[in-house]
Amino acid sequence: MEYFYYWPDYNTDTREQNIPVYKLHREADAVLDVCLGDIIWCVVSLDRPGASKRVALGAKVIAKKSASNDPSHPDYKRFGRNYFLVGRTGTEFYEVDVQVGLDEVLRSLSFPVRAEHVGLSFQGNNGFRRLTRSDSMSFQEFANTLVLHPRIKIAPERKALPK
Repeated sequence: MEYFYYWPDYNTDTREQNIPVYKLHREADAVLDVCLGDIIWCVVSLDRPGASKRVALGAKVIAKKSASNDPSHPDYKRFGRNYFLVGRTGTEFYEVDVQVGLDEVLRSLSFPVRAEHVGLSFQGNNGFRRLTRSDSMSFQEFANTLVLHPRIKIAPERKALPK
């Protein structure tokens, strides 16, 4: 399956290069449908003080698993109930500052994107959605035109050595 994820903490999350795994949260119950190998297209906000309200395709991530945080876990209060883990193999990050045209792709998807600034359409449960085949193809075609991010790299996962 393929999914859409609006990644509000992209800048903070990708600032550190020592993160062994990305754990991305959303309250939507659909997050729990994510399985090993599923593709999640991550759209990020480029909002900065004094900048225009733009979005970019930040990453195409391959899921490892999904689960719920225990209510006693610090992530539960800070980020929410459900999450998925990003696998290293196959995940790609894209250069976000040079992109143009994603707004048109987002407005052509099977779910409504009506806000004047498209990022405002992805608040709450609208920030995670299952994609149709056509939606997925639109993201892939757009991604084919992008440059990989020069700084954010994920090394492939290492296989355990036999004992």
